[in-house]
Amino acid sequence: MFAGICQQAPIANPEEAHAWQWLSLTEVSRRINLAPQTFSIWFRRIFEHHDVAGLRSWQAQARNALFDSWRHDTIERTERMLEQHLLTPDTSPSTLHEAMSYAVLGGGKRVRPLLCQAARSAAGANPVALDMVSAALEMMHIYSLVGDALQSQAFITLRRVPLVAAHQALLMGELAMAVGSLGMAGGQMIDISSIGQELGLAQLEQMHQRKTGALIRAALRMAGLCADDAPPFDLAPWIVTPRRSAWRTKWSMTFSMPR
Repeated sequence: MFAGICQQAPIANPEEAHAWQWLSLTEVSRRINLAPQTFSIWFRRIFEHHDVAGLRSWQAQARNALFDSWRHDTIERTERMLEQHLLTPDTSPSTLHEAMSYAVLGGGKRVRPLLCQAARSAAGANPVALDMVSAALEMMHIYSLVGDALQSQAFITLRRVPLVAAHQALLMGELAMAVGSLGMAGGQMIDISSIGQELGLAQLEQMHQRKTGALIRAALRMAGLCADDAPPFDLAPWIVTPRRSAWRTKWSMTFSMPR
């Protein structure tokens, strides 16, 4: 459809499809009648030999093909980023790293990276930065699945020096909130501690909001934080608490993401 209207080949990169203009077939037919010279000959012939109803099926197939191409490309980039940041199975301890590679690179729908990259298209975020964010989100998701399988709880403590860049602190805080006690870890705790019990609707909602929803929410928010035209980073709304580690000589900071 794009090629017919613009008389040129579609943009090779399917991620730039958000800049295309999708028109209804009825509207295209109307424009052809108003100004046929603006459309290529072969494109006009399509409408001469097919009715609008028949072309709707073709249009749906074209959209599905475009989405499938974008999804395949996004998953492929995520897989490469995951491989790049995982230690190889022959790294000591080899048993642990082999298990990590099996868990992370064993395939999957990669829903969170897809959501993150879809939000990137809308926000205009840096694609390289979002590839790394997508991989981090997927690793956190897989960590939660492993935690479920082991019926155990894992806690992540982020310690950074005060000079950490503001945008990095925001991303760290968003991800930490998503996986901490008010996010995925808290939801897992509710799930584990309620085995054999009947949960009420409010408890079920809280469990799913934290266990599953928090990381999905983080995928979309982190894409916005990586946008090229995002507003200036302001740490004022954050709760920043300098503290001295019991086993370090450096000062570290605790960041709490505002709700």
